[in-house]
Amino acid sequence: AEFVLPPQGRLVAVRGWEEVTSHPAVLAAHLDCRPGDHLPPPTDSYTRPAVFVVGGDTLAEVDALAGDLASHVSFDVTDDKK
Repeated sequence: AEFVLPPQGRLVAVRGWEEVTSHPAVLAAHLDCRPGDHLPPPTDSYTRPAVFVVGGDTLAEVDALAGDLASHVSFDVTDDKK
């Protein structure tokens, strides 16, 4: 499982999530936020809004692919005070 950690703030958009969910090695994916949501600093499992699970033949392959896919996901946020 790979958790994708967003910055704190008001979510404007999530980019790259479709790339993750459409990859054939992704076994499961869950995104629990949408534009307009407040994203707190991630402190536990309940404040990490994005996770996906990758399958593969070796642990090294899984780790490399999960890291690569996670690097393509970005969260556009604004300051909550605006």
